[in-house]
Amino acid sequence: MDTPNMKCILNDLLKEKGWTQKKLSVETGIPQSILSVYGKSGVTNYNINYLFAIKRMLGLNNIDELFIEN
Repeated sequence: MDTPNMKCILNDLLKEKGWTQKKLSVETGIPQSILSVYGKSGVTNYNINYLFAIKRMLGLNNIDELFIEN
């Protein structure tokens, strides 16, 4: 997923749930190092499978809820 004008708000969403990247990593199988990079919003090309796994675990309706316009 190419998101050059979008900012990932993963860390904000985790904070709202009281979760850590480590907990999300354990629950989804996504390496914590990947979640850390996503949380820093320095990525422009995301793994769609990871995004769907994150969406499911966080109870989001849509992947778009992981991003805001930058």
